[in-house]
Amino acid sequence: ESRGHHVIVRCAGNAPADFVSRKGVEFVGFINKHKDYAAFIRFLESCDVGCLFSEAEFSSISILEFISTGRPVAGYVVDGMGDLFLPGVSMRFDVSDPLKKITDTFEKYIVDENYRRSLNKSAVDKSEHVRWPRAVNAVLNILKASTQ
Repeated sequence: ESRGHHVIVRCAGNAPADFVSRKGVEFVGFINKHKDYAAFIRFLESCDVGCLFSEAEFSSISILEFISTGRPVAGYVVDGMGDLFLPGVSMRFDVSDPLKKITDTFEKYIVDENYRRSLNKSAVDKSEHVRWPRAVNAVLNILKASTQ
């Protein structure tokens, strides 16, 4: 917003009260994806870019969840999750990267239609690649080939 762009950060999950009421943040609260999967998918699809800027990450499944809905992703590459930030779909950063680099990259996404279109198209193209049916079929094909 300091560069003149209207930006909203949409968040799901639990957060401190002062974060929930922060300007520019739209907090949707906790979504139980096991009980209300449709609401979870609607949340993912309502975002332009899926973000995971944790400095330490136990599970980075959210990266794959966003890509599976055809959304590009951005975040810090930590704890071995670099292979999830697929080329052409991701805005990858190191925890040590200056905020200016991150801001410049997001601004490019906002103002450069070709860059935005390329990331979005790549995310749609890769969405099937990160879904369970493709992974299960790949394992089944390996097992089938090993028994022949």
